[in-house]
Amino acid sequence: METIVKEVTRTFYFGDEPVEVTSLARIDKVTNEDVPDAELDEETLRKGEAIYRKRHNLIEPENITEFRQKFGISTVELANLLNMDAFELELIEEDGFFPTDEQNLLLKLLIEHPEPFKEYWSARSA
Repeated sequence: METIVKEVTRTFYFGDEPVEVTSLARIDKVTNEDVPDAELDEETLRKGEAIYRKRHNLIEPENITEFRQKFGISTVELANLLNMDAFELELIEEDGFFPTDEQNLLLKLLIEHPEPFKEYWSARSA
């Protein structure tokens, strides 16, 4: 089978919400049908997730990681501090799951305004 890689537009659904993504896909030259390509397909999905995150002002997983690394706090410690389930926080941070509205608000407030956390964490660590 001979294939080509070309730019295509696809629609993904996150819940009931459509998200259009234009990206590269592997196509069969003869049938013009999609051919699975793990790398290209994963990149397309990530683009869709990024569009959805931006549209809904959701926290980026890497922002959580950077915050934890900056302050030397574990996933479990951060989850406990925010009264969240550690497994859920791990899914949001490491697997790109979307947070609930409440989780998103708490994480964004903490990361965008870390001063109260710094004071709390310093006092707790002393």
